[in-house]
Amino acid sequence: MKNLEILLVEDSPSDVRLIREAIREAGVSIALSVARDGLEALHYLAGCEQGRSSRPDLILLDWHLPRMNGREVLAEINLRRACATFRYWC
Repeated sequence: MKNLEILLVEDSPSDVRLIREAIREAGVSIALSVARDGLEALHYLAGCEQGRSSRPDLILLDWHLPRMNGREVLAEINLRRACATFRYWC
């Protein structure tokens, strides 16, 4: 069975630690990638489009990010053809 791929877009190191710990304690098989801001998240997703990184099954997106906020990231994701099949809830 394939690991669930999660992209966590979060600028708070303590929140990243908390999520990593929750995943570890749950004992589930998850590959977690972390982007510290919106631009880094879009760079990661561009790598998915070009085959350099695996496409996430789930994106956990902080709404209050430096350089590019969560709304702006979500708007950009909606414009990308390779991301057209993403499902999300706000």
